[in-house]
Amino acid sequence: MKKGIWGDTGIWLYTLIGSQSLIAAIERVVRFTALLGPVFVWLAIFSAVYFRVTGARFVRPAARIRIMLSSLIVFTLSGAIWLFAFRLIAFQYSSTDNLNELIQGNGVFLYLLLLLIMLNVIAVVHVTVSPGPKKIFFTTIIIAASLPIGWLLFSSGLSAPVEKYGITFRGADFLLGPDRREILPESILMIRWGLIQVGAVAAARIRDAHPASRPTDTGSICITSSGLKAPRVIQI
Repeated sequence: MKKGIWGDTGIWLYTLIGSQSLIAAIERVVRFTALLGPVFVWLAIFSAVYFRVTGARFVRPAARIRIMLSSLIVFTLSGAIWLFAFRLIAFQYSSTDNLNELIQGNGVFLYLLLLLIMLNVIAVVHVTVSPGPKKIFFTTIIIAASLPIGWLLFSSGLSAPVEKYGITFRGADFLLGPDRREILPESILMIRWGLIQVGAVAAARIRDAHPASRPTDTGSICITSSGLKAPRVIQI
């Protein structure tokens, strides 16, 4: 409120509320939500596209591609207002410079990194829902190839060396190292980031591993043949 980040309207609203502790509590929740909100929005978008495409199993491949592209456009446009609001709150109208000093390019590379992680999640979901040797192999290749790409996006999205409190450090050193003073080798930072990226993919997949979270198949028709043969189930 003292910095006037939200303008005259924000000052009027803060004055109307009158409680600094309540204002601070609300602001922390809003800013934390804005910082992590894009993770859940993109996860919802990619999950919706995935289940929309896999639900159309009996259409031609060309039609499935059209379904995928149209669904991606529609769902992205549906979440665009939230993504814009989150970016506005977390970056453009942030209440502290600590975050902005560590991020460059308005977070473009970090959002691309987020998309990369979501694609990894969808690949893992697909191979666990419909496992097979080829799918496991290609999913492993995708995750392995995504690690250096993820590190490149992560390091590119963070600031160049900055000087603060008499110490020069990079964003990656600050986020992945023990503190600002102790600078770790880049190889160690890459390993730490790789573990974080794989852990993020695994954490986003945990919910789908629970049987209760899996969609049930309500489109099954049982066709039983008479005679001595056992009943045969055809999934359509």
